[in-house]
Amino acid sequence: MELIELPGIGETTAEKLREAGVENIEQVAELDIKKLEELGVKKRDAPEALKIAKEIIEKTEPGEEEGILDIWRLQKQIPNFLFKAFIKTLKTPEKLSEKELDNKYDGFMKREIFKKE
Repeated sequence: MELIELPGIGETTAEKLREAGVENIEQVAELDIKKLEELGVKKRDAPEALKIAKEIIEKTEPGEEEGILDIWRLQKQIPNFLFKAFIKTLKTPEKLSEKELDNKYDGFMKREIFKKE
């Protein structure tokens, strides 16, 4: 599993980490947030990157890392998926005020979340 698969770590940051001797997820999991920031991970991304790295190390058997990342990626997309589904339920969303949209969205979320199967 590559460093760039962790949230907030792109090619540039991964290269900085490698230059500092951090080659893999296991080594990221051993660091603290402050050290990650010192090595180039953005302050807003360091906590999530560390959390995911630790989850991968602590909760998985070898080869299961991708499943943890898939769950993380999906969790990040859920609000976007829900919003797109909500917009599809509206006939003319552009004609609604912000307050009307908020009210309709709240109603939509309550219906979808508490929907009986």
